Amino acid sequence: MSRDDKRADKTFKVDVSPEMRIYKILQHLNYNLETAYAELIDNSIQSFLDKKADIGEHHGESSPKLKVTIYISTAKKQIVIKDNAGGILSEDMDRALKLGVDLGTVHSSDSLSVYGIGMKSSAIWFSDNWSIRTSAIGVNEKLDFSFNLDELLENNQTEADVIPSAAGVNEHYTEIVLRNHIRNETAEHYQDTIIPFLEETFYKFSNFTTIEFYYDDVLLKPNPKRLETSTPIILEYPRVNGQGLIDSEALIKWLLKLDFTYEGRRVQGFISIRKIGKYGQPGIRLLRNNRVIEGTSISPNYPDSLLKSKNKFTAQRIYGELNLDSFPVDFMKTNFNENLKGLYEEIHQRINTNYLVNLVYQADKFRVKNLPATEKNLLQQAKERMSALSINELDEEILGGGLSKSKLEENASPASEPSENPETNKPLPSNSEDKTESIEAPKNQVEDDTCIDGAASGTAFPFEVKEENKIDYSDVLNAYLAQLNGDKACHLYDSLCRLSLKQHSVLMYIGAWSFLEMLTALIGRNSSTSFDDFLGTKINEYSTDKKVKGELRKVVGDISTRGNCTKHSGIFWNYSAMDLKPAFIILEPFIIHLIEKYIQKNN
Repeated sequence: MSRDDKRADKTFKVDVSPEMRIYKILQHLNYNLETAYAELIDNSIQSFLDKKADIGEHHGESSPKLKVTIYISTAKKQIVIKDNAGGILSEDMDRALKLGVDLGTVHSSDSLSVYGIGMKSSAIWFSDNWSIRTSAIGVNEKLDFSFNLDELLENNQTEADVIPSAAGVNEHYTEIVLRNHIRNETAEHYQDTIIPFLEETFYKFSNFTTIEFYYDDVLLKPNPKRLETSTPIILEYPRVNGQGLIDSEALIKWLLKLDFTYEGRRVQGFISIRKIGKYGQPGIRLLRNNRVIEGTSISPNYPDSLLKSKNKFTAQRIYGELNLDSFPVDFMKTNFNENLKGLYEEIHQRINTNYLVNLVYQADKFRVKNLPATEKNLLQQAKERMSALSINELDEEILGGGLSKSKLEENASPASEPSENPETNKPLPSNSEDKTESIEAPKNQVEDDTCIDGAASGTAFPFEVKEENKIDYSDVLNAYLAQLNGDKACHLYDSLCRLSLKQHSVLMYIGAWSFLEMLTALIGRNSSTSFDDFLGTKINEYSTDKKVKGELRKVVGDISTRGNCTKHSGIFWNYSAMDLKPAFIILEPFIIHLIEKYIQKNN
């Protein structure tokens, strides 16, 4: 009988507990600094919430406050995270320090803690040498624990000592010290990225929580341009048609409240249109138990199935908050643990069919630039007639004789018959009485650009190209261009966003070349330097990311080379300028950065 045969009828055990070396693997998790810090702050907030009543009673306060302070020392290569939360009891230290303890009997479903791995995984991601000191509320002792992975592995240890000692009666805190950490970053990165991300992630707790960062003893403040911790001002405006013109008397507050069940789980929150569009705004914030999981200014959430492309007006204007408390998250709490496309499609379907107005359509077609006098009068009349009502409050009578939703959608569809007007290739005047009629271009000008759409500037056109065949117009970029001397930058940008990249490829490359030539001259380039050389230097200053710099250099070089060849050659031309569409998406944040720097320098 073989050895296997002898074992066939005997039950035996295997050790499935994790090896200590798994901690080394944790150092390769896909954290970044802000998400690793978020794990530690999660613990502080949850500890405070669990013991809030005790802390308040202990100090005689009805509304106690939590303070989380983080000290970064570049000289010591050390990070200290300290809070004044509830602390950790001695009987809870095993749970707090052991990897992956089942929290089902410890934390309720509304807890910020999920998998019992956050503090350990983030601490070891920073450093394999760290310690924790804690004192629990109402207990006159403090506990010290040190974790040195190399020593534990060398000595083949799976246990480490927790050392108790006396503590003051009023002490309650937890302090984590990360020694010789391997995650170095500049103070500027903390201000521009890490702190804004954390403040937005925990903004729902800001009424009782303060998070402070000290970098080499200097208190850091977040860059306000990268931070949005309050609900933006909501647009109040009548419904518009396919040309962006008012077609209803009702003043609408473009806020849609949502509360429904998706696959047995509650979805509750709102979708809205911002009064002022913003490049890089959070988009759709997804929250679990009031903590933001997806959707910050640092890492926006623009679901394609709801907002269309990431650089269109919808992405700059639509802001929402959805509470998905019953949806599972990944263990780093950076994403939800399922594909949410179906949820977004469900919301999109509800927006399309369940209400008298279409919020996404309004965000896409609404324009504020160069508003005709007739539109300003209609807007003023709507404001005088009534207070703004949210989408949920509207009914047919309130809309006051505007076009029905089905008629509105008809106006956005392609025209079926060509116009008999021989002047159809000329723009209609802005005060034209027949602004909502679809007019098709002459057959020799149509190609595949026959879909009626609003012009970038808000001025009616006899026909307009398809969105996918033109540069996406950005209100935000235009607003920055408007801060430069003269009107040329805005006018040229507006023209570039009107023409078809397929039909007018020669003009588009010459126009793009002229745009960069003019822009760089306005922000300080001297006449002896080419714009591509000038921008090359600025690209190096703009980012340390090789991919970002590589994309920008390629885009600038492409526009320079093709624009020059097209201008100076009697034969060379580009059959299509479709590459300019993604080029301007790549260029937009870089151009905004250049203008900001120029304005700061000259103010």
